[in-house]
Amino acid sequence: MRYRRGSWYARNVPVILVSTLALLFFFSGGAGAFEALFVPNCSNASCHPATPTTCAGCHAHGTHSGSAKNDQNLTAQTDQASYSAGATVTVTLDGGYRGGWVRAYLYDNTGTLVDTSTGAGGLGGGAALPVALTGIAPAAPGTYTFTAAWYGNAYDAGGATFGANWTPDPANANHGQEKISTNSFTVTGAADNTSPTVSSTTPANNATGVAVNTTVTATFSEPIAPGTVDNTSFFLNNGTDNVAGTVSVADNTITFTPAAALSDNTAYTATVTTAVTDIAGNPLAADFVWSFTTAATPPPPAPPVAEDDNNFFGCTAAASGGRSSDIPIAYGFLILVGLGAAIRKRIKRSAGR
Repeated sequence: MRYRRGSWYARNVPVILVSTLALLFFFSGGAGAFEALFVPNCSNASCHPATPTTCAGCHAHGTHSGSAKNDQNLTAQTDQASYSAGATVTVTLDGGYRGGWVRAYLYDNTGTLVDTSTGAGGLGGGAALPVALTGIAPAAPGTYTFTAAWYGNAYDAGGATFGANWTPDPANANHGQEKISTNSFTVTGAADNTSPTVSSTTPANNATGVAVNTTVTATFSEPIAPGTVDNTSFFLNNGTDNVAGTVSVADNTITFTPAAALSDNTAYTATVTTAVTDIAGNPLAADFVWSFTTAATPPPPAPPVAEDDNNFFGCTAAASGGRSSDIPIAYGFLILVGLGAAIRKRIKRSAGR
């Protein structure tokens, strides 16, 4: 194969120029934050052997607002201003000016490490800021602060300014933590970790002769969360089917009101399930079940009682309990006879004077 003089150089000059520029850029300071530097400098058995290969988490990008890297813009904010003792405290660490994974820590009020961001590979980090970390509120009431930290490398191509709370890592040269305090928060009292209990029911367990128009209630040791009570968590069964009805909650009492009267002389079973919780979210430790039996069908009313004189005196008992309309007819003659005798006796007495 024959080449024309200069033809090979002419064809490959562009390739040579592009390659030269790429090499110059790679070794210049402008490449300080690109993952090309991660592979030869960080990705090894003693540092970061796994992917992703990016410098975003190690260098100063996690703590500054811009490429000048001459300020600190980390913030650490709790999700609430007040907690009960033992409650979960969520802290959001935010800041930086570039994406990429980040390693973050959370320390409680005693300086004890309580949470670390987690992510893919062996980098020990998570997604880019912001990162949410959690701890537990202290047991004693008071005002507290936690401490959040960004962990990374102190070096960056253009230099970096770290704050007064920069804490070098004695086990890892040129690495450390930029720490920042959270806002203060208060702890108000002991956490409620106690399950509610049923203290009484109506009807009582194993009650008999219960009215068919009864409602069914369960009273608890503490207020109940209304959103946890419905026809699946509190219901009445007649041995075959659940009874139709509505449920309601008033403080620490839940009530089931049947849609219609219950059946006579029937055994019913009421159930409150573990889906029912108190205001703090603690569920019943176990389903609570009790039974009762409704009253038997009442006997029909007794028939009216007849007079036992067989109408000897000319009167009969009225069905309504009043007097019979036959009384004036039956007794009229006797009344007239008696009245006539009285008049005759009065006349004789007058004539004898």
